[in-house]
Amino acid sequence: GTLATVGLADLLVWKQPRVTVISTGSEIRKPGEAIEDYQIRDSNSYVLEAFWKQYGVSLAGKTIVKDKQKSLLQAIQKGLQSDVLILTGGVSMGEADFVPQLLREAGVEERLHKVKIKPGKPLWFGTLPDGPVVFGLPGNPVSTQVAFKAFIEPWLQSCWKMHVPGWHVYELAMPFDKKTAYEQFVPARLASLREQTVCQLLPMKSSGDILTPALADGIAWLPAGEQVCEKGMQVKYLPW
Repeated sequence: GTLATVGLADLLVWKQPRVTVISTGSEIRKPGEAIEDYQIRDSNSYVLEAFWKQYGVSLAGKTIVKDKQKSLLQAIQKGLQSDVLILTGGVSMGEADFVPQLLREAGVEERLHKVKIKPGKPLWFGTLPDGPVVFGLPGNPVSTQVAFKAFIEPWLQSCWKMHVPGWHVYELAMPFDKKTAYEQFVPARLASLREQTVCQLLPMKSSGDILTPALADGIAWLPAGEQVCEKGMQVKYLPW
């Protein structure tokens, strides 16, 4: 109504991206399916779907593909019909981690592979000449979540003009031992301490610890090089 009132009959808008998510791994099963001791249920695609819904984007496709090169290549070629293809798993250094190789066979140009962060080091990113982009995310659940917040959201802001949450600076509520020289992302929540808002870190058992992020309200970004982050140190915080 406002646009019509001021006489704007035609205007330039941004379309929503078409997004496809592929969860890779012969050990992956859907929720509700019976699993063996060596199998795990798919959580990554549901987390990514929830993140995208925050921007009003429904997935164009979501599938699980076993570690078979022919099947995975076919799924990649189909997924590249979208604007954004996200794969979880298969980007590290294991025997079945041949996602980067198959992406190159499908014509995707590798732009980066591996970043000095924890969790999420094996992150892969590539592009095609005609526009589609590909994010290859590590398969561990927390790595997938960190990669979306730290890399995909800034890309959405830069390339799709979407408004994404910003990082805010808070003091640490308690000291934290990083155990890595890399930049580290840790599930966190805000708390009130003596009329001051502070950042409370929630240590994880591993990057496969799906429960701790679910109990958190966001993530904290700890700088590289610091082995022990002292109480009161200022860190960046981003809400889920």
